[in-house]
This record gives sequence, C-alpha cells and structure tokens, in this order.
Amino acid sequence: MRICLIILSMMLGNGVSDVRTQAQSSSKPYVIRLPRDSEPASLWIEYYLTGPFGGYGGYISTAPNVWDYEIPTSIEGQPAETMRVIVNGRKYYAQTFSFAGVEQQGRVIDLKIEQRPTVRFTGKIVPRLSFGDKRLQISVGYLEHWKCEYFGQMDCLLSPNPIASVAIGKDGKFSVVLPDIIKDPVVVRFHDRGAFQFLIRDESTGNILYRLRPAIGVQSDAFPVLSGYPIEQDFTAEPWKK
Repeated sequence: MRICLIILSMMLGNGVSDVRTQAQSSSKPYVIRLPRDSEPASLWIEYYLTGPFGGYGGYISTAPNVWDYEIPTSIEGQPAETMRVIVNGRKYYAQTFSFAGVEQQGRVIDLKIEQRPTVRFTGKIVPRLSFGDKRLQISVGYLEHWKCEYFGQMDCLLSPNPIASVAIGKDGKFSVVLPDIIKDPVVVRFHDRGAFQFLIRDESTGNILYRLRPAIGVQSDAFPVLSGYPIEQDFTAEPWKK
C-alpha cells in the first residue's frame, strides 16, 4: 500500500498521498506476543477498530513458530480511537482486550495463555452415505457468535474457525475431540456461546460436499455449544449449496 501511494504521488505530483503515507507509517502497531511454549497455529486473532474511518475489523491467521502478530493502529492514515481484540483457539482459553484510547506509538502485549479442557464428541450419519472410492472426512469448525456482541455489532462476518478434521467410518460414525467451550470463563459471559459446524469434505481437494444437520432437534447446521453432549449424536447429510 505504501509503495503504491508513493508511486501515485510521483506520477501525479500530488503531495497529499505522500503526506498520508508518512502519517500512516508514523503509527506503530500493537503487537500480540505469544509465549514460546504455545502452539501459535492453534490460535486465531480478531480485532475491531473504530475511529474517523468508522469501523474496521480484521482477522489474523497464525502460523507455526511465529510468535509476534501485529494489529494496526490506523486505517488509511486515520488513527484508531478504540480497539477490541479476541485471541482464541481450539486448545486455549479465549482472551479479550479492550483499549478506549489507542496509542499511536504502539505497544507489546505479552500474552499468557492457558489450555482449556476438551470433550469427546461422537456422531453418526443417518442414513449412511455411499462414498464409493472417494476419501472423505469430517471438518469441524467453531462459529464464534459472541464476537458480534463483544465488538458491539448487530451483525458481523462469521466464518468457522478450524477445530479438527477426522475420518468417517464405514458405518457412518466419527469421533472428534472438541474444546469444552462452555467452561471458558470469557465465553460464558455472553448470551450466545457459539456453535460447531460439521461438514463433509473431499480429502484430496478440500471441497465441501455435504453439511451435517442434527437428525432430531436443532434445525440448523450449527450445533450449539452445550454443557453436555449425547453419547452419540445422529446427523443427516445435506448436499452443500453455496
């Protein structure tokens, strides 16, 4: 972005773009620093900024052996006034941070994380599907519904955060270890604690083929976070439609 603005300034002789570039570069980011004994790839980071630009949200993908992640303190040269951050993951308790005044000189947030408990979940697809020669797997994601409330938005973009991928047995059964979200002290503060989404994917391509819906009860492909789960949950498979 900075390079594009400088080139545009040189071409048009417009000093305004260069001033904006200098203003943006003078705003240093906030840095989320993860502990070295953690697994960064099992975490995700989301943030929401407000300021003269309105509202701006972002998602930061983490990677193995990368410990520092930057959150901008300005958007298009305009300084942020407030910042809210969620750090969450399939293995660790959620953490939230709220800053009413955003320091443009930046700061480092040294994170201390704690592993959350897990729970074994067993499901069965009824009636059983005929997969033929295809290698299929169950992909489980967590829909973080409560982030809309925390970010102060009536509606916000939700996409499932990856939890696990597991094989499907010939009998249509599958078993997966889920994070025990209901025991998370941050998440329980919110009315809607989120839900799990179960999808069937082609293992070789990653393409979604089916969505799973509980056979009885919940009329949605989002299975709500509960304090306890059935010994075995029946699902029906519906062809995936974009």
